[in-house]
Amino acid sequence: MHLLAKARKIGPHSGEFAQQLFNRLGRPGQKALYGLTNLPRHHTCEQIEAAVARVLQSQSVSYQAVKRLLDRQPKNTAPAAITLNQADPAIRPIDDYQRFWDEYSRHTQEHSHAHVDERT
Repeated sequence: MHLLAKARKIGPHSGEFAQQLFNRLGRPGQKALYGLTNLPRHHTCEQIEAAVARVLQSQSVSYQAVKRLLDRQPKNTAPAAITLNQADPAIRPIDDYQRFWDEYSRHTQEHSHAHVDERT
């Protein structure tokens, strides 16, 4: 089942939790599985795994219990800011990139003209 695989991607506790939900509820439990697999939109996988682990320990396997635990935590609303480096020893000079694109476009134009010439 696709939802069980998605739950396992969140983490091992989530995968076990999803399997237990499916074993107990069957197909009617799909709504809870959809809810579980959509939690990473608003929470980190670490937060979800911690909440699921607590619910698994309590033996009351329910999506609502996981959701309540997560609602008490701050949501993962903004990804960490990414800073881009404009200069680094691993970044080549801009002239190298320009030469590459000039050569690539020249080669591409020659190649496309060769195909046109073959057809005529």
